[in-house]
Amino acid sequence: MSTPSQRVPVELWEHILLDVVYELFLLDLEHVGDVDQKSLSRRFRHEDAADAALTYERGRITLMLVCKAWKTFVDRTTGGWKEADSRSWDFPLRLLLATRIDLACTAPFKPAYLLGIEHQARILTIRTTTVSIDDLLVTYGASFPHVSTLDLRHASSVLSPTGGMSAPNGFFATLATLFPHLQTLFVEVPASDTTSDILSLPNLTRLSYVVVGQSRLSDGKRAAALALWELPKLQHLDIQPVGSTCDWSLVTDGLRAWGSELKTLCFDARFPCPTGIEIGREDWTACKRLIYTDHGRNVVRIGRTKEAKQILIPSSHPFRAFQRLVCV
Repeated sequence: MSTPSQRVPVELWEHILLDVVYELFLLDLEHVGDVDQKSLSRRFRHEDAADAALTYERGRITLMLVCKAWKTFVDRTTGGWKEADSRSWDFPLRLLLATRIDLACTAPFKPAYLLGIEHQARILTIRTTTVSIDDLLVTYGASFPHVSTLDLRHASSVLSPTGGMSAPNGFFATLATLFPHLQTLFVEVPASDTTSDILSLPNLTRLSYVVVGQSRLSDGKRAAALALWELPKLQHLDIQPVGSTCDWSLVTDGLRAWGSELKTLCFDARFPCPTGIEIGREDWTACKRLIYTDHGRNVVRIGRTKEAKQILIPSSHPFRAFQRLVCV
C-alpha cells in the first residue's frame, strides 16, 4: 500500500517544493497574481536583501539533503539569487546560471567577461554609486537577453553625483531594444525640464514609474507625453508623484490611451494637494478591468457619502475597493 506522500501528484509536489525553496516575489514575478504594484515593489525591494538571500539558500540546501531526486529537482528548477558587487566579482561562473542578479556598482570596474557572454538571469537589479546606469546598460545590457524583470534604482545626486541615471531622450527606447521580453519594470528617473519619456514596451504587464526630485508629476516634462506611451498589456501600475488635479489629468490621458487592461492602480505624492483629486464617472471608462486603487496620501473625492460611489462607478464595472478611501 502506497504512503500518502506517494499518492500526491507530481505536479502538486512541484508546487510544494517551490513554495519551500523561495517566495515568489524574490525569484518569480510572473506568477504573483493580481498583487498591486506598490505592494509588490515593497516586498521585492526587500530591506534585508542579504538575509532574504541567505534564507533562500538555506531552503535550497535543506531540500537537496533529503534525497537524490529532490536534489535533482532543486537543481533543475532554481537557478538561484546571486548578489554581485563591483569590488569583488569573485564568482563570475556562478552568475551565468543565476535566476536573479543584484548588481551593486560601488567601485569603478570593467568586467570584460560580461561582454559577449549570455547570462540566464530573468531578474536584474542595478544600483550604482560610481557609474551611470545609462552607460552600464548600453555597455553590458546585451549580456542579459532573458531578463523579464528589471529594477533600476536611482542614486542620490548629492551623495553619489556620478551614480544613478540621467535617463536622457531615447533611454526607454534603448531598454526596449536590450530587453525585448521585459514584463516588469521598476524605474526611478530624475526630474527633468527638457526630457519627455516615451515608453513603448509591448510585453510589459507591471510598471513602477517614479520621478525623483519633484513634488508633482506635472512640474517637469518627464510625464508630459504619458498619452503617447505604448503599453498594450499593462495590468499593474504604480506612478509617482501624483498629488494634484493636474497630475491626475496627465494620468487619465495616459489611461485612455493604454489602460484598457489595467487591473490595479497606485499613485501617491509626498506633499499632496489639500483639495484632493476628483475621480469622475468618465475616468472609469478608460480602465474597464480595474479592480483596485491605492491613492496613498491623496484625498480622493468621489461624492459626499460612500453610497455615492455606486452612482459614479458604472454598475457593470468590476471595481472592488479603494485603499483608504476618503469621501468628501
